[in-house]
This record gives sequence, C-alpha cells and structure tokens, in this order.
Amino acid sequence: MSTNIESHLTENRSFEPAKSFSRTAHIQRLEEYQELYRKSIEKPEEFWAEQAAELLVWQKNWKTVLEWKKPFVRWFVGGKLNVSENCLDRHLKGATKDKVALIWEGEPGENPSPELREKLRRHVGMVIGPIAKPDDVRFAEALPKTRSGKIMRRLLKEIASGGHVTGDTTTVEDLNVLVNLCEPPPGSAGVKQAQRSI
Repeated sequence: MSTNIESHLTENRSFEPAKSFSRTAHIQRLEEYQELYRKSIEKPEEFWAEQAAELLVWQKNWKTVLEWKKPFVRWFVGGKLNVSENCLDRHLKGATKDKVALIWEGEPGENPSPELREKLRRHVGMVIGPIAKPDDVRFAEALPKTRSGKIMRRLLKEIASGGHVTGDTTTVEDLNVLVNLCEPPPGSAGVKQAQRSI
C-alpha cells in the first residue's frame, strides 16, 4: 500500500470576470492582484501599513507595524482605532453615503412588507444584473455565517422553491423558518409544498 497521497483537486484554469464587474471592482485586473500579492510576500510590513492607512480610520497612528517576538505577534503596535467608526461612520462621508447598508424591519416572525420585498428584488437585480433578478424574496432569521450555514441556506432555498430536500435541516435555530418557507409568500399565487426531512 502506498503512503503517498495524490490530490486531484488542483485547478489551473482561469476564469475572467465580466468587464462590467471588473470596471467597478476594487482590483480591476489580474496583474494588479499579482503585484499586490507579490508586495505582500516580499515586503509584508510595508504592504500592510499601506493597506491599514488607506482602508481604516485611525484615532492614533501606530508606532510599529509588526512586532514579532516568537511565539507572540503584535500588529500596529501603539495604534488606536474605533471598530464602529470603521464599520459604519466612515461610510457616511463620500460617494457611498446614500447606499443601503442594512435593511431592517420588525421583529422575528413578522412578515416583511410587500414594499420591502419588491425593493430587495429590484436591488438584487440592479447589483447582480437583470438575469439574476429573483422572482421572490424570502426571509429566514438566525442563519449561521459558517460553512454549515452556507449549506443550510442552500437547503432553505430549495425548500422555498418547492424542491425535494434530503439534507439535514435540524440544525436551523428556529424550525418555524422551515414552515414559513413552505408557505407561499404574501401576494403570490402559491408555491408547491416542499418535501423535506426534518
């Protein structure tokens, strides 16, 4: 029996993004990415200092970018920033100040208004493109933001579309989410009942 492990998961193909996507992307060309990557490897302190200065608002500048005393590592030593300011406040200045950051409505279990559903549907169509514009918008609370959450969201999408689901949905925090997704959305002609394993 061989002790070597052979991997067949190597992917060498390259897929170009749509030109319309590239025009508005932070990094617009593969060469730009490769240059940033090269600098991050060859001059990591200089690279991360530039990134931190460009992308974050600092209340107090750092004295040292990297302090590495094995096994301890400290970044931006002496610097001070406010996470809330960097996540929210800084976006209130400049070109993105009128962009929607969060849509919130009501309490858990309440049905979103038809106006909100339509607004989200139009927004997704504008951001992703008319081909991806959803026919319906469904809501499910408290989904984890992990790999298992990604799988769960896929299963819930299948349930909402009336498909046959054989995956495990028992880890969803509130099982009423499954029932609500099987019901037709307000104002629709109806969605076929999903067959599911709960």
